Amino acid sequence: MKKILYYCTLLVLLMASFTVSASAVTNDVVKVGLYYGSNSLYSANAQVVTGLGDGFELGYYDEARQFVSLGYIEENSVSVTPDGSIAYGKDGEITSGSGQTVLGGWHVQIPETYPDFATAQQAADARGGYVACVDGVFYVRVGSYLSEGEAVTAAVELGGTVVGPSATGVTVTARAEQRILFQFDYKGWYDFALQACRSGNEPTQTWFKAKKYYGGFQYRRVSGSNSLYVYSVVGLEDYIKCVVPYEMSNSWPLEALKAQAICARTYVTRVGERHSKYGFDVCNSEDCQVYFGVDFQYNDHTTVSDEAVEATAGLCMYYEGKPIYAVYSASNGGASEDAKNIWSTEHPYLKGKADPYEASIANKISGYNYSVSYTASSLGSRLASRYSGYKLGTLASVYVSEYTPNGNVYSVTFVDQSGKTYTVKGETCRIALGTKSQRFTINGGNATRYFVNEGDTIASIGGSYVIGGDGSVSVYNDTPYVITSAGVEEISSNQQSGSDIANGILIEGTGNGHNVGMSQWGANAMAKQGYSYRDILNFYYTGITIQ
Repeated sequence: MKKILYYCTLLVLLMASFTVSASAVTNDVVKVGLYYGSNSLYSANAQVVTGLGDGFELGYYDEARQFVSLGYIEENSVSVTPDGSIAYGKDGEITSGSGQTVLGGWHVQIPETYPDFATAQQAADARGGYVACVDGVFYVRVGSYLSEGEAVTAAVELGGTVVGPSATGVTVTARAEQRILFQFDYKGWYDFALQACRSGNEPTQTWFKAKKYYGGFQYRRVSGSNSLYVYSVVGLEDYIKCVVPYEMSNSWPLEALKAQAICARTYVTRVGERHSKYGFDVCNSEDCQVYFGVDFQYNDHTTVSDEAVEATAGLCMYYEGKPIYAVYSASNGGASEDAKNIWSTEHPYLKGKADPYEASIANKISGYNYSVSYTASSLGSRLASRYSGYKLGTLASVYVSEYTPNGNVYSVTFVDQSGKTYTVKGETCRIALGTKSQRFTINGGNATRYFVNEGDTIASIGGSYVIGGDGSVSVYNDTPYVITSAGVEEISSNQQSGSDIANGILIEGTGNGHNVGMSQWGANAMAKQGYSYRDILNFYYTGITIQ
């Protein structure tokens, strides 16, 4: 027997009491990219969490990120798939390959139009069909035919027109019954969205990929392809409640968690331009901030972190009236760093400094000290596969060619057996060598380097040519000396931390992350010493205001 369809009250995402004036967040609603680009999906399932919802509202998000409801279905478990033929595998789930059962991509559309979803659904029930919303107009469609010919035959009998697969449409099906519930096609002007309909006082939650999420989901059809980008669309404060427990342990002091909440909130208001081409504000991985919904695998409860978020609701960090780029990392290894020395971009509030707070608990931080080793061959292969400009032969040595005033690595130079060099700077040092932080030394036998011109080095002064006082040129094989205020001294080469790589290279370092902004472990230490979240943030970020 058909389920009775009815409207429920339009759900609107909860808004915080203030509006963030930044491009990344609109009306305090955040779009988080879950699957996109090369990780896009052919089909996406959604299931209402029992007791925290009752059926789904179907619709889209408008320009103000308000959910516009088109209609309601009682089904609690659905799939969203690009319009076209839908195949089911042996397990009963939709597959992008061939399947045991197939819902065809051809349909018969009945000519009449309807003023709303409910009226259209009544007509669809009478004909054994389903509702389609095309550019805001409601129709009834019947069937899921495997070929246009089958659909033409049915259309003659039903008195309708044939509709084939659309390059911009999506189909919603009931997972258990493998039948079409709804089709949506706004020709790319709006993306389909759904959200669980509230059944009680608690916020609704929806299962997706074995995780639970607040808010709703948006499905962007990649035009002309059979794939979907899937976004979590959630209120700002609910988003922050989901980030904090993944970024910082609930067992840590409340003031540290408050500092983390403000960092996370400020970060998402500023970072949106990074992912604008995909249509969302922030990704869900460590590349942005960790966000896996409310199904916290790292914590048994979230009472403390929720308290931290609620106690700081609406607070962000600003510099000269604008939200800052509130980056942070697990630990800095002893000193944070200027953003300019890592990313070549100057941010006056991201200035490096020695960190005595993190240092005070360094021996308690798991993995704080680390090491990485390479052979000449493995390191050369690593560099060649990552950098098109790397054209060196067999490596002879590697050394840190410049440190920052804070003692972090600024540049690393690689030298092959012919003396040709290749230098990387900033965060590329960490990425190139696969280190956990920007604070490390390179060991395994020191490589002597003589600087003969700015940026040019040689491994040995032996065999070099020198010009004498009388203008004569000769090969120099002696020991060089220099006269200083302390007397005559043998010239020491500008001997950097480095390695004669013949026997391999050993890199040793401290910390975990890019070294810019707040150290999470440092925040932990400061909070345990009685500092407030404002103290913590003002230590790690220079010249900011918190409001």
